[in-house]
Amino acid sequence: MLIELGGRVGRLAVMLGATPRYTTADLMGDMNAVDMAGLRKAVTPVQDGLSILPGPYQSIAPAAPSLQAVHRLLTLARRLANVVVLDMTCSFDETYFGTLKAVDDVILVAEQKVPSVHGLMLVRDALVSQGVHARQYYAINRYSADMPGATLGEIHALLPDAHLYPIRTDGRGVMEAINLGKPLREVAPDSPVLHDLGRLLEGVAGGAISGPVAPHRDGWLRRSLGKLFAQ
Repeated sequence: MLIELGGRVGRLAVMLGATPRYTTADLMGDMNAVDMAGLRKAVTPVQDGLSILPGPYQSIAPAAPSLQAVHRLLTLARRLANVVVLDMTCSFDETYFGTLKAVDDVILVAEQKVPSVHGLMLVRDALVSQGVHARQYYAINRYSADMPGATLGEIHALLPDAHLYPIRTDGRGVMEAINLGKPLREVAPDSPVLHDLGRLLEGVAGGAISGPVAPHRDGWLRRSLGKLFAQ
């Protein structure tokens, strides 16, 4: 299950060409009234093995969700899905850090630019100071080995203990997928982005979710991946 929590305007539904009946904003107003049946009804199946709960895409959310509401949503989602992925933005508030304390893995995303890498370092330090103990993985988006000034080796020097995953650029394939509202795998199955994301997924979850989805088991460490953008 992919849940879009970041920002007051969502992009996920538009990018996937989906028309979901419900969004996170619809649920967050009164999460105490949402039960398993309600969440199952609210999510939108996109393809086998993937359901989404996008952010608001037809209006602007009136306010950011409370930490209590997010925690209840996570609790229900973990019972409903084997793997839960949160797409979040850096808000650096109580809800942001409190949510990341509740996940097992955090993927920090930066670009191959000095200011972006600097921001990544600030986010990493903030997570430590706020007591976030989730395993951290670092994706360097739109990576090119020929780009001077921020090579993978130089980034490693700044983040010596980080699990770095370069995601190569494929502007045409990605843009075509976005404009057509289809998954990248359908539009450009040979895209290097898919290969690199596969390596990242393998690093985060091993082989646990590479095949058919297994029944949920309480305590499974891959229940929830926190996706954090620091660009």
